[in-house]
Amino acid sequence: MSSPAPLDPELLFTTLARHKVAYVLIGALAARLQGFPQMTADADITPARDPDNLERLAAALSELNARVYTSAVPEGLEFDCSIATPERSEMWNLVTAAGRLDIAFVPSGTEGFDDLCRDAVRFDVYGVELLAASLNDIVRSKEAADRPQDRQDVVIIREIVIAGPEITYELGPGGSNIDAIRRNVEEFTGGAAKGGSGGEKKPAAADEGGTRLIIENLYIRDGKINISATFLQGRTMTVPLPAIHLKDIGKDKGGASPGEVVAQILARISKSAGGAVSSLDLGKAMDAAKQRVEGAKKMLELGAGGATGILEKGAEDIGGTLKGLFGK
Repeated sequence: MSSPAPLDPELLFTTLARHKVAYVLIGALAARLQGFPQMTADADITPARDPDNLERLAAALSELNARVYTSAVPEGLEFDCSIATPERSEMWNLVTAAGRLDIAFVPSGTEGFDDLCRDAVRFDVYGVELLAASLNDIVRSKEAADRPQDRQDVVIIREIVIAGPEITYELGPGGSNIDAIRRNVEEFTGGAAKGGSGGEKKPAAADEGGTRLIIENLYIRDGKINISATFLQGRTMTVPLPAIHLKDIGKDKGGASPGEVVAQILARISKSAGGAVSSLDLGKAMDAAKQRVEGAKKMLELGAGGATGILEKGAEDIGGTLKGLFGK
């Protein structure tokens, strides 16, 4: 008993192109062309069903020595490569000289070739042009099929609600602690929080294999930001965290790694928290402190006896400003 030939995408694509077969590449191979890190041992296509195209498809399958694949007979059973044969079934599992080939005329969750063509992505591969189903259509089909292997590839989460989080926002000379954490996560994920902008995304540990996630809706509600900074003299300010709603995390790329999800959440929290903090006019307290300290320094340098009074007045001004900010 011989094993099927290994997948040879170049032989498959060039043969289909030479016979001018109209089809959309679907499944894992189409997802890999668009950056989804999934290994596959076969190719899946959805051909057009018009008679002329079916005739071209039959000729290509004949050249590839197509046979019907079964697990009991992996080298394949005889397959009649005539124009009438493909129409006898909605789905064919074949083994060819170019490896395993699955033909699905109407993949689950779709209406077939014309439906998939609308959002298909065009690629130039091995010197031939082909159409690959969009990641959204691949996910749509996998959801509808609901096979165990599809559930392992991508975990689809309809909704996550994070209620009442408390975030400590520490201000320092180099920015906030949230910014520092976000930068570290971005470095780990290769810039995932930026959506790949600003140049080519570098490889990172988070891009390696593993479960991919699609989160359709993620809500962060009723949160609080506890702000601390040196000039606040040990006190903490608390302000509401604006409500956050993230949609379709990972959907545009067929799934995001857990690290990429965290990066996107932190990026949004950083933006929302920064906006809430900037609206407080904290610069007023910092400016008051700076002006009084500089004034006291000048008086001391001049040997004036009023330096102590200026420092005391500065402390009172700063205290008053802080009370106003805290509402006390």
